[in-house]
Amino acid sequence: WDELYSDANSVMLASIKDPLVRNMWTICGVRKFGTPLDPSGLAVPNNSAGTWLTTRDFSQFEDGRLRYPVGGLNDSDNNVYILNVLARNTKTMEEFVYNPHVVQRKTPVYVAPQVD
Repeated sequence: WDELYSDANSVMLASIKDPLVRNMWTICGVRKFGTPLDPSGLAVPNNSAGTWLTTRDFSQFEDGRLRYPVGGLNDSDNNVYILNVLARNTKTMEEFVYNPHVVQRKTPVYVAPQVD
């Protein structure tokens, strides 16, 4: 995102952090506005409860970063998705969120409206 849309990045971050628009950068916001993925990483409608995963459920890059596949995102209307992760300390049960990630088609699909 930063490399492709460097000037637009601040606009998107402003809207993500604007509590009147979206609030995906706090635990409460993710819990209220987010839709949990199912355990296989698919975005399914009406999934009301997420599943806590362990680090063993993730694959790992050579530099140690964790990764997890996400699928099932509806791509029929040039949708923009904001993805974020809730993490929990298993000893203290304290939760935190990461920085939101924005996902959208690199090139939008445009269908001209029919003019009568």
